Amino acid sequence: MYIYFGLFSLWSFAYKMYSYGHNLSPAASVKVAAFTPPLFGYKKLANFEVYSYPGLGSYALAVVALLLLTALYITWRQGRTEGPA
Repeated sequence: MYIYFGLFSLWSFAYKMYSYGHNLSPAASVKVAAFTPPLFGYKKLANFEVYSYPGLGSYALAVVALLLLTALYITWRQGRTEGPA
């Protein structure tokens, strides 16, 4: 579930960025070709500089994932050294 939630969150964010750049108002005063803002990093769109970096929640999600992997590894190592019960 944790991996699914992380991947779904990335997909959802990418979809929102795609929708944001492709559903432009025809009545807008600035005409820009359809675009997709970057998920991570920098991109120049017309005369705009767009930056996109993960927020605090994304970093927390990554730290918890590392903690879960560490706990699984430690449990696996303890199981190997103790042998079958």
